[in-house]
Amino acid sequence: MLALVVELLVTALTGAQFGFEAFSFFEAEGNRPRTAQAFLLIDPGALAGRDVYDERIETLVGEMLGGFRPRHERGDSGSRDVAVDVGAQVAQPRVGNDGCHCRP
Repeated sequence: MLALVVELLVTALTGAQFGFEAFSFFEAEGNRPRTAQAFLLIDPGALAGRDVYDERIETLVGEMLGGFRPRHERGDSGSRDVAVDVGAQVAQPRVGNDGCHCRP
């Protein structure tokens, strides 16, 4: 869905070729791809506010960088318990220096 939105914004609004119409940049055969660029600028301060935006980005990046949180802090039922319930062999979690359970 995101690819469709980008395709529409960049090609349809600028008159460039759609992806399926353009030949490769790396081959001499075919048409010359008519490409375009579109820039979308959003001011977070005009929407949720800069402080909220910064906090949400920090949370997302922290998770992407492996910000492991114990199950009781995540609020999920724990996929480990589900795996054990269906008979999967699951290694016992290790306890790290900070007392939290680390991934095996």
